Amino acid sequence: MVPVIEFVPTDFLRRLKSDKRAEFIIEQTKQGRILLLEMGLSPEERLVLMQKAMEQYDETFIGIKLHELSVRTKSGGLIRQKEFVSNILLVAPGDAEITQKDHGILSVGIAV
Repeated sequence: MVPVIEFVPTDFLRRLKSDKRAEFIIEQTKQGRILLLEMGLSPEERLVLMQKAMEQYDETFIGIKLHELSVRTKSGGLIRQKEFVSNILLVAPGDAEITQKDHGILSVGIAV
């Protein structure tokens, strides 16, 4: 199975309740998908996600890995620039190797 990366926009995630968000993320990672969530999760949502993932742990599903990225962008003119910080959450199957390299480059390796 070739790993698939899916970008999940904030609008989609906000339509789901917290527990349904966790179920969606787990089901996607069970299928070997790597998710880039445009919106980060609160500490409480991370806890629910990890608890639900641990409940489903077996030989075929060894859990998930989370890696948060903070992306800084600037907009505006030369004099008045605003800096925006976005938190993107990378969610990968538990057997993935996630490495942050120089200049913020992120590498995700999954055994196929």
